[in-house]
Amino acid sequence: MGRYASKTAVSVENSQREIRGILRRYGADQFSIPENLQTGEATVVCRIRGRVLRVEVPAPDEDDYGLTPSGKLRRGQELRRAKDQAFRQRWRALKLLLQALLEAVEDGIADFGTVFMPWVMLPNGQTVAQAAAPAIERSCESGTMPTGLLLPALPAAKAAGRETL
Repeated sequence: MGRYASKTAVSVENSQREIRGILRRYGADQFSIPENLQTGEATVVCRIRGRVLRVEVPAPDEDDYGLTPSGKLRRGQELRRAKDQAFRQRWRALKLLLQALLEAVEDGIADFGTVFMPWVMLPNGQTVAQAAAPAIERSCESGTMPTGLLLPALPAAKAAGRETL
């Protein structure tokens, strides 16, 4: 596994508690960490510096924990322990990411808007990354600059008679 915190014993709940504390310390005044118990996916949503951010935490893929290092298929309790470890690792990595980015912003190393842009929620519920990804992909594949807006027209902005960009 060779990943950051691959052997952590810190529970998912403790990592989530630490994330809430970090968000509070750097100015978040609202946050939520809803989980999809069916898939194991989770999301961190917070309002900070006037922006609503949504960072999705995908569930680990069984390919990440289903086999032992020697290639043997895990089953039963061994599979459950490996899956739990993979979830703990993901949450520790997310805690590290958020803390590092917020500290870099606080120290003036990075700009908040630039660093967190991919996770800013737009009025239609998408993040900037989700909205812009198709146009960026087409541009990279074609080798040409995108024409028009990178982001789709936002219904709320259009209805209000405002420019979208």
